Amino acid sequence: MLLKVNSRMTLDKIAEHLNMTKRGVQKVTNRLQEAGVLSRKGSKKAGEWIVNQGIK
Repeated sequence: MLLKVNSRMTLDKIAEHLNMTKRGVQKVTNRLQEAGVLSRKGSKKAGEWIVNQGIK
C-alpha cells in the first residue's frame, strides 16, 4: 500500500513506516521482485517502485 501511495519511497522510509529494519525491507522487496509483484524503474536514488499485481 505504501508504494501505491508513494512509488518513490526509499527502503529507509519504508522501514521507518513499517517499523522494520532496512535489511528486512530489502528481503521482502527482493522476494516481491522475484515473484513479479514489484519492480524497480530507474536508479536506486531517483527511481520508483512499480506495483505490478497482487497487492490491494
